[in-house]
Amino acid sequence: MRFNLEYRKDNGSAKEINIYNNVEILGAYGENEGYMARVPERKYANDNGIRKFNYYGIVHMTLAR
Repeated sequence: MRFNLEYRKDNGSAKEINIYNNVEILGAYGENEGYMARVPERKYANDNGIRKFNYYGIVHMTLAR
């Protein structure tokens, strides 16, 4: 299952909203701090595209088509 995600950095305190498409949730990180996810658009030669998304920073999350 993949999701489209609108996210604010810095635990939701940043003004700018970043949009990530086709995000694949891999699991949780820390002690229920947020999601570990694979972001295909961030994957490059030396970067596997795995990012951490804190729950407080998630503005909107929808199912990708």
